[in-house]
Amino acid sequence: MKYLIVPANQIAMERLDYDSCVDGDLREICLSEQEFKELWGLGILDTFNEKLNIMIDDFEDETIKGPANLSLARKLTLDSIMEHPNAYVLKKLLSQIELAEELQTGLFFYF
Repeated sequence: MKYLIVPANQIAMERLDYDSCVDGDLREICLSEQEFKELWGLGILDTFNEKLNIMIDDFEDETIKGPANLSLARKLTLDSIMEHPNAYVLKKLLSQIELAEELQTGLFFYF
């Protein structure tokens, strides 16, 4: 399974680092294999890798955190939605980015 995870707060984010989360710590979206392939095919993950200097990959875990990085990720995702308005998976991604901004935590990719 592929997950887009947003910790509920800073303490939850620390627990996630140690794989010791409790109920209510995480807001998760599970991507089906088809959704993951679609997301990958749209190029947004490659864009994140390039612009945010990270390495999201099929077999890598990665994080986008910090106000500036989350803001840039939101902008890049909105730009991609403009190019691909029917790509529902981008809207799922955007919802998690916006939640991470609101909660001031991060977006964790568990692929």
